Amino acid sequence: MRWTARILLTVTAILTYVPLNGQTEFKGYAFNPKAGLCVGKNWWGFGAGLEFNLITNQSLFSFDVYLCHDFSLFGDSNVKFRQLGILFGKYIGTRQLRLQYEGGIAPTWGTKKGYYTDTDYVEEEDYLTIGLTAKIGLKVLLSPSVSFGADIQGNLNPKNPMFFPSVSIEIGRLKE
Repeated sequence: MRWTARILLTVTAILTYVPLNGQTEFKGYAFNPKAGLCVGKNWWGFGAGLEFNLITNQSLFSFDVYLCHDFSLFGDSNVKFRQLGILFGKYIGTRQLRLQYEGGIAPTWGTKKGYYTDTDYVEEEDYLTIGLTAKIGLKVLLSPSVSFGADIQGNLNPKNPMFFPSVSIEIGRLKE
């Protein structure tokens, strides 16, 4: 119950900040699909994500979803990582190049990889937890509505920490 109250309080505070920010400058948005390599505690695989950004006064407010699955040539490993994130951050840069940095919270769920101990095998385990997430990205603005870039995102959680370098393309209203 306490976790639910904390999550709701945090989400409410973030959602309240954006309308109260007194927007007087550029307001934009971006849809940002991405794909890359997922690296977990004892696994690695491929992943994809989709992010929606609201852009105001060099601030970013983002909602994202990431889906990762492990890579296994031989064997039947079934590791999964899923994340829904709410992030807030800023961008700096010129009209052609931007550095974005964001942080937030992310409910995270999936399946942890099974492993062998000295005496027996520990089965795969499903989990659900809250993680702290952070992202840094470098974007090249090709036009007022398209950019190409690279992102590095991490999720620090007690069950299955994850690191996700990816390439991305942004489509939307990116600059005036």
